[in-house]
Amino acid sequence: GRVKYSSFDGTFDCDILFLNCGRRDFIDTAQLNSFVQHGGVLYASDLTSGIVYNTWPGIMNYVNNTEPCTIKARIEDPDLKQYLGSRINIEFDLGGWSKIVGDSQGKVLMRSAKDGFPIMMEFTIGQGKVFYTSFHNHAQTADSEKKLLQLLVIKQVSIATKQDFRKTVQSMRFSI
Repeated sequence: GRVKYSSFDGTFDCDILFLNCGRRDFIDTAQLNSFVQHGGVLYASDLTSGIVYNTWPGIMNYVNNTEPCTIKARIEDPDLKQYLGSRINIEFDLGGWSKIVGDSQGKVLMRSAKDGFPIMMEFTIGQGKVFYTSFHNHAQTADSEKKLLQLLVIKQVSIATKQDFRKTVQSMRFSI
C-alpha cells in the first residue's frame, strides 16, 4: 500500500508530519506542540533537532557531531527488531549531524552499539508521539536502511490509525 502525502503548506491538517533535515519551512512551535498534544504524530530528523528542542525544551538534548561516519546500531524497538534483526549500520554522510546526549527523555528505539548513545527516540507528548532520528533520510541507500525508513513510516501510520503494528505492516503489504 501507499501512504498519501502532500507538502507542508503551513497548516497542521494531517495525521503525521515529517520534518526533514534541510527543510526551509517556518514551523510555529506553539502550533506544532498543539498538533502533537492533540494526537498528531511528528517524525523529525537530524538538524530539525533545534525545532524539537525549542518546542519541548529539555525533552531531548543534543550536540552537533562534526564527523561523517557509519555507526553500527543496536535496534531496541521490538517491532523494528522483528523485521530488521537486532543490528543495522547507519550512514551519517555529512558532518554536523545532531547527536542525542545526556538526560534526554523518551524511549530509545535504536542506539550506537559501540557507545550506547541514542540514534532514534520516541517521545509521548499529550495524546501524540514524536519520533526523532539523528540520521539524514536521503543518505540511507542500503537495502536494510531503506527497510528501516519504510518501517518507521509504517510504525507512525499504525500509531496515527490506532492499529496494531503487525496488522499495519500486513495491510500496507510490506515485505522483507
